[in-house]
Order: sequence, then structure tokens, then C-alpha cells
Amino acid sequence: MKELYYHDVEQGTAEWLHIKAGKFGGTSAAAILVGGPEVIGAGLRTLIYKKAAELVVGPELDGYTSKDMQRGNDLEPIARERYVNERFQEVKQTGFIQWGEYFGFSPDGLVADDGTIEIKCPAAKTYVEWLDCAQAVGDIPLNYFAQIQWGLFISGRKWCDYIVYHPKFAPNDLAITRVEPDPVTFKKFEAKCELIRAEMDRIQEVIAQKEAV
Repeated sequence: MKELYYHDVEQGTAEWLHIKAGKFGGTSAAAILVGGPEVIGAGLRTLIYKKAAELVVGPELDGYTSKDMQRGNDLEPIARERYVNERFQEVKQTGFIQWGEYFGFSPDGLVADDGTIEIKCPAAKTYVEWLDCAQAVGDIPLNYFAQIQWGLFISGRKWCDYIVYHPKFAPNDLAITRVEPDPVTFKKFEAKCELIRAEMDRIQEVIAQKEAV
């Protein structure tokens, strides 16, 4: 069982960004899965250098919020409340769940003792595309699937409800898909985390040696 630390801070704040600095979270999951268990791909290599730098200088606080980011910030609380009302489940919010020195994730919500939620509030075109894919094949975009699996891998929880919301599409404005842990993906995460941990340790030693010169 993983030893986890829960940072109960508000997501999006400067404090939250500093806690996350130098750690691989859900948005890193797709890059982590690229390549075989002994392979550090170009994207993951770039992330490793970025995270190693953050451990020294902290996060980049540019303050920029894109239109998509702002839409998510505005609609996520509404989607969360809709989920609570439809599923009769209490949702607890926390800032960041940390595993070890280099890993963690920021859940959109924790449900009871076993569940999490992941909320997406896409643009209208993307929402229609998601509805079409979900109706046809029950598909979840690969990067979102990786992110959800990462959250389950880190937290040890048994399921995640993947929530997609767009208020203009009522009565079909909220779609919920239950996702459970995927053992194959978990094995990949385990192998890659060992690689990342060793590489991050090595780079920290390189930085320390250069600073001592």
C-alpha cells in the first residue's frame, strides 16, 4: 500500500502550484505511458527536465488562463453539484494527493472511500464529438483515460466517474462513465515510475555537483 499525503489546499492557488512543482501528476500520465517499460521517450524526457528544474526554481507562475481553462474553472463546480444531486453521493475536495517525492495527482473530487471523479467541460464541438464516440464505442480519449488511470494508480481507489458537462445540451448536458483500474496500465505505470524516480535522483545529483563547483 502506498504511503500518501493529502494536501488540503485550494486548487489553482500559488500554494497548490508550489506543492505540485517537481511532481508528475495526471497531465503527465499520457507521456509516461509512451514507449516500453524501459523507455524514456522524448516527451517524458522533456517532462523530467522540467520537473527537475521546478524542484530548484519552483513553478512557472505566468498567470495565463486560456478560454478553455476559464470555461473549466467556471463550469466544474456546477458539474460537480449536478453529479452530487444525480448520484446522491457526497464529494470531498482536496488539493493534491502526494506519493513519494515525485508523484501525485489533483482529483476533481473524492467519493466515499473508494471513488474519485474526473470532470471535463469541453467546448461545444468537442462535447458533440465525445457524445458520438461514447454512443458508438464507449470510448474515452486516450489522454483522459491515462489521466484517470493515473489517479486510480496513485490513490489506490477502486473507480472513477468520468464526467463530461456542457450546459447548452440539456437534457443531455451531463454524461457519466464509470472507469475501473486497468491492470495492464498499472503495470506500465509501476515500471515507468521506477525509471522516473531513478532519473530524477540522478539529475538532482548532477545539479548538486554543479552547484558545489
